[in-house]
Amino acid sequence: MLRTIQDFQRLIISLIPSPAGLSLGFLDLVEDILVLILGSYCDVASVIALSQTNKYLNRLAFSKTVWFSLVSTLVQLRFIDSQPNDDYYLKLLSTDQLVGLVKRALQGPKTWPAAEPNQTGNLSRKLMQPPSRPLVESRRIVLHPKITPSPLPSNWDYEHQTKLLPGGKYLLFQNYDRLECWSVFDDRLVWAHGVHKDSMVLDFDAEWDGDERLVIVVHEHARSASKALVEVLTLDLKSESSGRVLSTRISSTGRDPYMSCTIRGDFVAVDLWCNCWPHPVLLINWRARSRVVVSNPGTAAENPHSPSPYQITLTTEHLVLTTSGRLALSSLSSLFPFLEPITDKDIEPSSHISVTDIFLPDTHTIPLQGHPADTCRSTWVFESPLRRGLFRVWIHAVHDGLSRVSGYEYSIRNTQLSWRSLASSYMLEQKVSPRAMTLSGHTVAYANLLGVPLGLFAPAAAEGTASLHDFGIKRHFLPFSMSPFSGTLTYCSGLELVVVYYD
Repeated sequence: MLRTIQDFQRLIISLIPSPAGLSLGFLDLVEDILVLILGSYCDVASVIALSQTNKYLNRLAFSKTVWFSLVSTLVQLRFIDSQPNDDYYLKLLSTDQLVGLVKRALQGPKTWPAAEPNQTGNLSRKLMQPPSRPLVESRRIVLHPKITPSPLPSNWDYEHQTKLLPGGKYLLFQNYDRLECWSVFDDRLVWAHGVHKDSMVLDFDAEWDGDERLVIVVHEHARSASKALVEVLTLDLKSESSGRVLSTRISSTGRDPYMSCTIRGDFVAVDLWCNCWPHPVLLINWRARSRVVVSNPGTAAENPHSPSPYQITLTTEHLVLTTSGRLALSSLSSLFPFLEPITDKDIEPSSHISVTDIFLPDTHTIPLQGHPADTCRSTWVFESPLRRGLFRVWIHAVHDGLSRVSGYEYSIRNTQLSWRSLASSYMLEQKVSPRAMTLSGHTVAYANLLGVPLGLFAPAAAEGTASLHDFGIKRHFLPFSMSPFSGTLTYCSGLELVVVYYD
């Protein structure tokens, strides 16, 4: 994508050769050609940069034709949720409304509180103040599956998890002993996958592989044995047929509901529960049907329930290692020498490596804000809709009874790392444990001790205290998911599936 005026000029020269002896500049082209180039060959960041060049390009850059094309591309890339008829819906919007859809992905719904001025004073006192009025819904969609009740206590039901898939058209639902895919707009069951006998689903994730195909990873745990099963499936939504790509078993001694699995591009990352800490991570190249286990280089910690000294997060291009004082980026290609083929699902992985094998001294590194002894709890990495290859990172870390959420942006171009700290880093009380994060930095967490079963914490500017806002949900420990770009909340009420949109 174009990033500078020079890039723009080079593109024009390549597309429209000048007559012999003449030098053609981009301002020499007719408006229709310039608008076509802006809408078809530029990303959002490039259009905004070019709009600041002069009044003429500013007028062209903010034409409806350009923004209709930009937003249509973001809908196709699933940064912006779809509507039942995307093309018709987008054509009805003004330029300001189209720009507003992009702002929503970057900043969250416009009625959500944005970064607030720094608050001073006692942190606990600030957080214990009554929360502001509940967040206002713009609409909700209710789906009606036949829900299988969980035998677990009603206040800790993690066997009815939901995930709204990128693009907003489909939803994955763990209906106790099977995984279901539902069409959001049609309220219709599209597909169901039964888990193995005497097993339970710990987590699942999915990513699009083309326009109509999903790749789904399911992390199961045997109830009667210390074994985990990881399956990678494909689901063709056009034919509504599925197939198994691979299965692999591995030892796992517990069934923590927060053991996650993630799929990004060709790779899957699965957190494994065992008697050492930090927990090892199983990495799978599902296309190549190969795997490796990344383990702790040191000895087992005395308390396996203590916070992890590092976090490994997967993106489409990198492994991201978060540890005290730094964020390290390693290309996924660094795993290739260690991957072993998956030949039999019942054979345990024999390839075990340490984080030091892939995060070498010359690895791209970003120094982190905060205290050097901060312990990382969670890391979220999102690609930005502004530009391909631009990533935003949010890190939740804890030190001395307080927790901090810090934000960064980075990109790597021609092997050169560029990064910056985001101004909206903010503080939380340690009793608040974030369970979801949006690109805009809004945190969703259980806040029962603060009088709110499920709350939204708005980012604060310049190390301020996050403000608490109530979703208005009364059930405690409700299994939920939050879409990182649209801010759409999805949960199972026990009787139905609810998709809530905020304006």
